[in-house]
Amino acid sequence: MKRTAVILFLTCLFTLMPAGCTSAGGGSPIPQNGGPSPASAEPSDIPVPSGKTWALGVNHITEPELKEYANRAYDDLIGHFWLPHRKRIAPTDHGYIVNDSTAQGNMRWERAQMVYAMHSWYEASGDESVKEKLKNELDMIHVLYAGYEKELDLAFNFRNVATDDAGWHIMEFLTYYELFGDEWSLERAVNLTRSCYALGLDDVFGGGLWYLVGGSKSTYAASVIMSALRLYEITGDEKLYNDTLDCYIWIEENLRREDGLYFVGYDENGPQGKNRPDSINEAGSVTYIGGNMGMAVINARLYRSTHEELFLRRALGTVEGILEKETREGILLSDRDAWTNGAFVQQFIAEVLTLPGVNPEFEKVLYATAKNIAETGRTEDSYYSASWHFPAEHPQNGWHVKSQTKPQQIMTSATSAHIIIAAYLYCSQYAAL
Repeated sequence: MKRTAVILFLTCLFTLMPAGCTSAGGGSPIPQNGGPSPASAEPSDIPVPSGKTWALGVNHITEPELKEYANRAYDDLIGHFWLPHRKRIAPTDHGYIVNDSTAQGNMRWERAQMVYAMHSWYEASGDESVKEKLKNELDMIHVLYAGYEKELDLAFNFRNVATDDAGWHIMEFLTYYELFGDEWSLERAVNLTRSCYALGLDDVFGGGLWYLVGGSKSTYAASVIMSALRLYEITGDEKLYNDTLDCYIWIEENLRREDGLYFVGYDENGPQGKNRPDSINEAGSVTYIGGNMGMAVINARLYRSTHEELFLRRALGTVEGILEKETREGILLSDRDAWTNGAFVQQFIAEVLTLPGVNPEFEKVLYATAKNIAETGRTEDSYYSASWHFPAEHPQNGWHVKSQTKPQQIMTSATSAHIIIAAYLYCSQYAAL
């Protein structure tokens, strides 16, 4: 089926459905409590309070101030996790630096979160030394993984255990291709995306892309879908595009909520948390702010490529849903996955917050969140709290009680720092304070 025919089918399908509706589909045989991410959690018993706390609700910030915060956030990441003598991001395991600089057995997704933040700072600042560091990292990857390309290209193996791991890697490879025109990185991104679809498309329980084959499905697939839309633009691969739209349709049919957000997981009983849709808290949520941003970006891209108003309405609806359900005291909520909640923020601020009709309140929330993280979430030793509301060890920090999620982990600090950097990127290139 050609691209135009698929888009026509897609538009007709959703025209028959009320905006924001969900429908029950096939299930997948996994336990209800099976979380789709290592950092995800069941709803926290420590919700962010409604009263004024710390620096919450700040609305005023100057561009120089925001630039200073973003520059400092970048410098903090480099100071902790960049090895200048080896010209690479430090090797990590479970987010913590390990000594074996030649180790290539563990997955790269942890370091990818820092790559995204570095890329955003380069886009915001134009600092060529940042681009040079990213090229150093790519050169290291070429050397370290020479001869292991088939393993990098294979989904659902020890290098890409689940769909999100593969998606984060695809996004990283695409970053290198966009920056340097690196064909090796493009080949990795294309091959891994095709492998996700070849091995992970569900043809038994109603469609969609497995998170783990035979397990759950989730909005973590947005990392693959969003990247695949760009890969189609580059390669013209019609099958890849059609598979991508199949996955997109499944999520919209089965995980989209009436408030414009998306349930994060799906099992044999339907959307996980469907009976408690407002269970949205720091360190535990039935929805996922990262996935919501990612799905909004996908809809924004479909709108710009087709000019169909349906996709615009969906993207704008998700913005409204985040404002209504995933903010507290004017600050974005680090809800489900403190290791990747900011993974899509660069694309979100560039492609969604620039849509016609977008709610201007989101700009204020973005700046307030960045300021609060910079002033409240930065630790004395210059790491960043998993909470975007509270200091790292504050008793009301829902992530503080989750022993596996600490500021000293590369993906925790990189995710929170990325919010600060992305706020400055938006301010400097897409909006006026």
